[in-house]
Amino acid sequence: MQDRPEAHELLEALAAFLLADLTPRVPSELRFQTLVAANCAAIAAREFKAGDDAVAHEALLLSELTDPGRFDAGRDPKAWEIELLRDRDELHAQRVALASAIRAGEFDDRWGQAVASLRQATAAKLAVAHPGYDEVSDDGRDG
Repeated sequence: MQDRPEAHELLEALAAFLLADLTPRVPSELRFQTLVAANCAAIAAREFKAGDDAVAHEALLLSELTDPGRFDAGRDPKAWEIELLRDRDELHAQRVALASAIRAGEFDDRWGQAVASLRQATAAKLAVAHPGYDEVSDDGRDG
């Protein structure tokens, strides 16, 4: 691994080159694909820069919903995140389990909690995939 530039910086430079320098010069039938490539590089750059924090945060939110007694309240939240990050397949399994539980009506009595947690998880994903979305979104909330 190199010291500089870091992976996210390389991807940011690639995205900027594709968008600003290459896209205007490619034939029109390739411009959309070039824009997609630039967007992919920009998303990957933001994911590298964010590290595992967003994944750990989502895993913690979902764990609090699907298995509220799993973590001891006196334990350091960072230790929870480290445990949750050991296996990203577990996060996928949590998403699947939560979706099934919601469809089965198991969260009808905790609907507000589920919606709040899922809003937080989705906002964190959008911050990486589509920065600025929160500023223009109309999610039905008052205020």
